[in-house]
Amino acid sequence: MDNGVAIRVHDDGSGFDAAARLMDTESGLGLFGMRERAHDLDGRWSVESRPGCGTLVSAFIPINTIVES
Repeated sequence: MDNGVAIRVHDDGSGFDAAARLMDTESGLGLFGMRERAHDLDGRWSVESRPGCGTLVSAFIPINTIVES
């Protein structure tokens, strides 16, 4: 089992096309920035969403990264 900090944020909103939003540089850096921060900390990050459904954003940052930072 991995040691670290995990977070999952879920809503039951209207959802969106996650893949398209990550590719859209005109809509801001929110999702892209989250993904990059997790990557910089040797972590994992994902977003699951689709129009008409809610959204789930998950991240995991290993404890060794947190201690060393």
